[in-house]
Amino acid sequence: MCKTTIEKIESVISHLQKHNVEIEEGPVKQTGAVGPIVSVYIRAPDYNLIELSNYLD
Repeated sequence: MCKTTIEKIESVISHLQKHNVEIEEGPVKQTGAVGPIVSVYIRAPDYNLIELSNYLD
């Protein structure tokens, strides 16, 4: 599952760390549906992988 956010990825990472959420991978730069993105990956409680992304300017 991929979720995009208007928050900068640095803010997302800071929020995750503040709440002790382990980042599986990232930040990783890649190409999204409408342009370049940067993503981090976390695990949901059911162990599914979740991608949190921010489109780059």
